[in-house]
Amino acid sequence: MSKNMTSIPGPEKAMASSPDGRLVAAYATTTDRASQTDSQDRAAIVVNDQKGVIGVVVCDGVGSQPDSGEIADLVVGKTTEFVSNRGLSGWDELSTKVNSNLDRDLDGACTQIVVALDNEGRVRFSFLGDGALFEVRMRELMPGHYWPAFSEMALAQSLSTPGGWALTGYLPAPSGTDPDPVIGSRSRQLRPEPQLWLAVTDGVSSDQERPLSIPTPEGSRWQETSQVLTRLLDQLARNWQELISPETKDPDRILAECLARELDNCGQQGLLKDDTTAAAVLYRPDPNTEKR
Repeated sequence: MSKNMTSIPGPEKAMASSPDGRLVAAYATTTDRASQTDSQDRAAIVVNDQKGVIGVVVCDGVGSQPDSGEIADLVVGKTTEFVSNRGLSGWDELSTKVNSNLDRDLDGACTQIVVALDNEGRVRFSFLGDGALFEVRMRELMPGHYWPAFSEMALAQSLSTPGGWALTGYLPAPSGTDPDPVIGSRSRQLRPEPQLWLAVTDGVSSDQERPLSIPTPEGSRWQETSQVLTRLLDQLARNWQELISPETKDPDRILAECLARELDNCGQQGLLKDDTTAAAVLYRPDPNTEKR
């Protein structure tokens, strides 16, 4: 895999792609401009060259605890190490293995979202804490114009100990317990169409921060979508043609710039109220070999 970290004004970003350009990953992370504290969000590209795996890990440090940034650094590092050794195998142990290697003398905690895919068409994710994870497809309304269709891939889940939901679950887990993340996969062959998985911290979207809409005349209610999430999806839709085109030589750079650009725009307009990270993994099928 090619992997690059780029220092730019505004959001930090990183990117990676498989040698054939079919698998692409990127993230961008920034902080509320009005905040006087350092960001405690962390993210990284995860890769396993031998097994053709590429993905992202996103962690949101708990701001009320001073060492949460250090904990998030450890979780990101141990998650990256796990995937580099195991690929998509053994993810039911991922959070537990990471948890066992954390320094409990630190006063901190963080969430953990991991999503990755391989060149055999498998997708795997692990979700612990708040934030959100979406599967995104773009519908072509007219030539070159796309509309995002997305579904949330992870729901709230119980902790190993009574009295909590995943939305309030963090690493390290309470002493004497193991973390209990949602583990999911798409082990079937991926559809022969571009697909994207978007992982975000609660600065973008979280199930607990998406209020229900006013009831319709029929009594139905919809869960609202945050303005930052909507803008990120619109940014991806505007650049979708270039992202998926086989003529595009650096889709990883374009993906990273889409995420960073929109986070920067949202920050300038005062829409970010917290540390904010958006990470994505993109599947770009080869049109010459993957037609059905």
